[in-house]
Amino acid sequence: MKKILSVCCGMVLLWMCAVLPGCSNSSGSDSSRSDSSPKISISSLPVCVIGEAYSQQISVTGGSGTKTFSITQGSLPSGIKLSFAGSISGTTRVSPGVFQFTVRVQDDDGSDTQDLSLTVVAGTVAITQPYETIKNNPSYYYVSQESGLCGATSFYMAMKYYGDHLKKIKTGIVDDDCPAEITDKIDYPTELSATSQIATYIQYIDDTLNSLAGIHMTSLGHAAKDLLDESGTKALYSEVVVDNYGDDLTGTENNIAEQKRNIFLNRIVPFLNSGSPVLLHLWRSPVLGIPSSGHYVLVIGYNASENAVYFMDPNDLNHQGNQCDCVATDSSNPDICFIQKVYFDFFIEDYWYKSDDPYVLNARWDGNWVGFRH
Repeated sequence: MKKILSVCCGMVLLWMCAVLPGCSNSSGSDSSRSDSSPKISISSLPVCVIGEAYSQQISVTGGSGTKTFSITQGSLPSGIKLSFAGSISGTTRVSPGVFQFTVRVQDDDGSDTQDLSLTVVAGTVAITQPYETIKNNPSYYYVSQESGLCGATSFYMAMKYYGDHLKKIKTGIVDDDCPAEITDKIDYPTELSATSQIATYIQYIDDTLNSLAGIHMTSLGHAAKDLLDESGTKALYSEVVVDNYGDDLTGTENNIAEQKRNIFLNRIVPFLNSGSPVLLHLWRSPVLGIPSSGHYVLVIGYNASENAVYFMDPNDLNHQGNQCDCVATDSSNPDICFIQKVYFDFFIEDYWYKSDDPYVLNARWDGNWVGFRH
């Protein structure tokens, strides 16, 4: 097996990184709209609980005359219907999952469309975002990274949130060249050992998929998919989602910001609403054409009324220059910030992540994320 590479998330790489494969994403806007046309003003939906009555009105601004609603792509779970008047209602008995669809409104002045998703969860699941749990004891859930281990540490914080750090999970790896500490299983004698083993495991996965340095988004997804429960016969995580746009969404154009807005509200927020944190990748501009290293953080909440995103940065000291508020600090060291809050418009548009290293560029979200849950 290749030598395990350790890549620092806070330094400029001096070699070319692999370009991740990209794909396009629809902003959900209707080309038939004019200034007087109706506009759908809702961008996310509350969680739907199995066996409980659900009701949500699709709100619209502008336009005139009677408004008629329809679904043009995708579908709602069985038992949940969209009325012609724009009400999503009913009771479903389907298995938990995320149902994506596009809703259209038509009136005398024109039409508009919006991409939406409805997350269906079991009634026994606590319908709270991870932030609501983590904020009560942030020092327990927070883990500070070793140099170069931002991706592995964010991955481990997600596992810790689920309580999986207390389990003797299996890797299922049978390979004579595999590092001994991750062959077959991962144990956690100490937290430092745990993050080190997770880092070795993720690097092993990445080395089998990529020839160049760096922890790639697809590798994090494979690492989550390949973990097994304590029996070694069942996947630890039943759902793993990876949105990988490569560097397609790293610019500053308005349409890119709008695409990232839709990705976050329609893809990531339903994940958060079902009680699952997500790993996000931050991107830095190339230096003289040479790609720079990125950074991973763990997003744990979104508050629509505050228009704010809550996240945990494994680089705990790198926060004082960010366009962020520190929500929870270490009582023994106020320079260490456990939970940060960044306003959503900054989050999707600006280089809001400021580096504490003068030789390292500031970073912004590039639209890429991975989430996994039981």
